Amino acid sequence: MFKPMCLASVMFGLASAAAADSGTTSPRDAAEVLHSLGVVTHLDYRHTPYEDLARVEAALRYVGIDRLRDMTPYANPKPYEQLASRGFRFNFVIRSEAAGELPATIRTLENFAQRFKGSIVSVEGLNEIKFWPANYHGLGGFPAGVAVQRDLYALMKRSAVLRNVPVLALTLGGASKADHERLGDLSDYADFGNAHVYFDGRVPSSSWRFAINLARHSTPRLARSAVTETGYSSAAGTPQGVPAEVQAKYLLVLIAQAWLDNIPAIYLYQLVDDRRDDGDWSKSLGLYDADWQPKPAAHAIHHLTQGLTSSANALASPQLLSYALGGQSTGVQSLMLREADGTLDLLVWREVRLWDDQARRMLPAEPRKLSVSAHASEAHLIDTFTGERRVLAGEMHTFHFVLEDRPVIVEFTPQSTKPRALEK
Repeated sequence: MFKPMCLASVMFGLASAAAADSGTTSPRDAAEVLHSLGVVTHLDYRHTPYEDLARVEAALRYVGIDRLRDMTPYANPKPYEQLASRGFRFNFVIRSEAAGELPATIRTLENFAQRFKGSIVSVEGLNEIKFWPANYHGLGGFPAGVAVQRDLYALMKRSAVLRNVPVLALTLGGASKADHERLGDLSDYADFGNAHVYFDGRVPSSSWRFAINLARHSTPRLARSAVTETGYSSAAGTPQGVPAEVQAKYLLVLIAQAWLDNIPAIYLYQLVDDRRDDGDWSKSLGLYDADWQPKPAAHAIHHLTQGLTSSANALASPQLLSYALGGQSTGVQSLMLREADGTLDLLVWREVRLWDDQARRMLPAEPRKLSVSAHASEAHLIDTFTGERRVLAGEMHTFHFVLEDRPVIVEFTPQSTKPRALEK
């Protein structure tokens, strides 16, 4: 996380940038960043909302996410195949119940990858083996998990079809440092580490860095780690839940932080509540409720992904832009993204505590008055929570806006292009 700042300045040329807080960097590609965002699904869960595949696809398209984390296709491959045929991509998790059939699972994945080109973005070891241990060739518990990870990696790298597909490490679930030390170093058996991060009702920073660093004890020689489960529950009546509005705003901040940290993949848990149970926080982590009604989180992620998606009007040439944040910017963070058409979007946010998890009440957030100085003829602000888009007032290339309790996008539009309307 960047240190608190009163002024952040970045000078962008054709392919490089210099930032006061981070040294020399480059503007991030917006499409690449968006493709790092995924969501957990359970496509073969019977008697749940996931059986309505038309609703699943419609929900995914609305939130603008095409990367799914799900178990490897097993008894019912049809929903996986249908979504893959329509452009959705999968991080497949090895099923504990099928661990003993690992070569057969690899053959299934090879067939899937050949039929649906580009549909497998990664393959992941066993899920949370502390909670759901597997048996493998006479082994159980942690030794079985390590053996499956070792053999999975070897089989993947020997496969002519799958050798270039990244392998993610297994996860433990509810683990301590001692658990990771007992598991041992899996760095030789994975391309990326793997973390699950949950927060109960606290702000993202309360667990984010700690959980990722904890998981790295199992892959200390790997440079980066994915986050294959993270999220907030909207079951506000439980000790771990928050109101639906807070769920949405915390998720927006969480996603922005993951992008700033260059997390290779982050999967929100999960797309839809798979059952109705307001007394169980784990059943209310969805972006949609069990009746497929979008929660505020679904709308917010829709506004975020739409706000960073290129318009149809490509710019004639790359734009040169410098910017500086001013005003009440202590603790404010920013990330510059370049869309495919050359548009530059500045994502601006700060973390605000919105929920008192002890007193179980909402907390007010004091708005911040900010300015952004940039060599741009005009700027537009997109509120990622409401979707509102408006022209920013300014003079002498300095634009003023108020930052409340969720990220905003400042879009710098060259004078020669028309402002684009946000999709409804």
